[in-house]
Amino acid sequence: MMIKYLTIAALIGSCCSIMLKYTDCGSHGTIHSILLEPCDELPCVIHKGVSYTTHINFTATQHASQLSNVCHGIIAGVPTPFAVNPINACGNGVKCPLQIGANETYTATVTCPSDVNSMRLAGKWEVVDQNGHDLICFVFPLEIVD
Repeated sequence: MMIKYLTIAALIGSCCSIMLKYTDCGSHGTIHSILLEPCDELPCVIHKGVSYTTHINFTATQHASQLSNVCHGIIAGVPTPFAVNPINACGNGVKCPLQIGANETYTATVTCPSDVNSMRLAGKWEVVDQNGHDLICFVFPLEIVD
């Protein structure tokens, strides 16, 4: 797996950016930048019940008629689904059908479940096409706290 970098920006106070290592887990698109708000430290500290928004700028390398967001927390090697709003990645800054070579930025929000244990884990974010193939897939470190 190839290690890349994820740009994180904080919403609270003055906006600052940090570079966070992430692992591409099989993207068929080219990721240019990823903003996760709010997050201002490494690993990203996620609070239970709080919503976090991601903005992903990418270039499509395949045609796609539909795109869906999928988010998991990887706990002890087991992917646990996290609810994503919206599930449909089209129309949230992404024009579908998505054309090869299109440079897009889409926005989606995920809320950390209130009933999970506090722990360090890996977050896995995917944008999948109508055939279930990953247009975008990356894994990044995070910590869930109360």
